[in-house]
Amino acid sequence: MSMMTEERKKYLLDGAVDLHVHTAPSISPRELDVAEMARDAMKYGLKGFVAKDHYFCSTGDCQLVNKHICGGKEICFGLMAMNNSMGGFNLKAVSTACEMGTKIISLPTVSAREHQEYNVRPGVVPFKATGASPVKETPISFTDENGNVVPALVEILEFLAQYHPSVILAMGHGSAAEIDAVIKKAKELGLKKLYVNHPIFIVDADIPTMKRWAEMGCFLELNACNLYRSVTRPPTVGPDVVKQIVAEAGVEHCVISTDMGQKHNPPPVDVLAEFMQWFIDTIGLTEEQVFRMAKTNPAALLGI
Repeated sequence: MSMMTEERKKYLLDGAVDLHVHTAPSISPRELDVAEMARDAMKYGLKGFVAKDHYFCSTGDCQLVNKHICGGKEICFGLMAMNNSMGGFNLKAVSTACEMGTKIISLPTVSAREHQEYNVRPGVVPFKATGASPVKETPISFTDENGNVVPALVEILEFLAQYHPSVILAMGHGSAAEIDAVIKKAKELGLKKLYVNHPIFIVDADIPTMKRWAEMGCFLELNACNLYRSVTRPPTVGPDVVKQIVAEAGVEHCVISTDMGQKHNPPPVDVLAEFMQWFIDTIGLTEEQVFRMAKTNPAALLGI
C-alpha cells in the first residue's frame, strides 16, 4: 500500500472504534501501553478502543487513563477474559468485572482447549503473544463430551442475561463447535451482544457457519493481525475469502478491528487506517460499508 497522508488517516479514523487492542501493562510483550494508545486515539479522533489482556481485567487501567489522560472522557474500555489466571469460569470474577464497568467478557483465549491444541498442530505458527509463567495452563473446554455448554459457563450466561445484558460476550479461542453451542445457549437465554473473535483463526469456522451466526445476530470480527499484516504470522486467508465472508455475513454483522499491540507490530492506529483502506482498495467495499464495520457496528456494541 502506498504511503497514506495524515489527512486521509485522520479522515478514516475519525469516529472509529477498535474492539481488540493488546496493551501494556501485561506479562506479554507489548508495543505500547494503555495511556499511549489513548493518546493516539485522541490524536486521530477514535471514538473508543478496548484494551485486551489475556491474563487480567483491564478495566481499572482504562478508568485511570480516562480520568488522567483523556480528561474524564471515556475512550478506553476494559475486557476480562475467563482464562485460568482469572479462575476460568468464575462467576464472582465476572460479577466483579461487570460491577467495575467492564464492557467485554470474553470466553477463554490462551486457556481454551482449542487454543492449546492449535499451538501444537503440525505446520502451524504457534501463538507466541503469551506470558512465560512456569505454571502451565489447564485446558478449558466450553462444552462437555455431549456438546452441551458446561454448567459453570451456563451459570455465567444466565447471570449476564439477568444482570448485565449490555455487556458484550466475546467468543474467545474456542472451536467452531464449542462456540456454536455457546451462541445457541446465549440466544436461548436472551443475550444479544455476541461477538465472534477472528472466526477464521484458531476458531476455524467455515463460511456457512459464519453466515448462520450472523443470521442469529452475532457480530463477526475481521482483524488486521490475521487478515492483513503482522510481524508474527502471515495472513490466515486471502482477500477472496474475506470478500466472501463479508458478502455472506453482511456488513451489518461484521466488525473491523486490529488485534494489534504485540511487540514489533506497528501502532494499532496506523494499522486500523491501512486496514480500512485495504477493504476499499482490495476487497472493493465502499467507504460507507467500511465505516459501518469500523465505526457504527463496534460503537453500537459498546453502547457509545
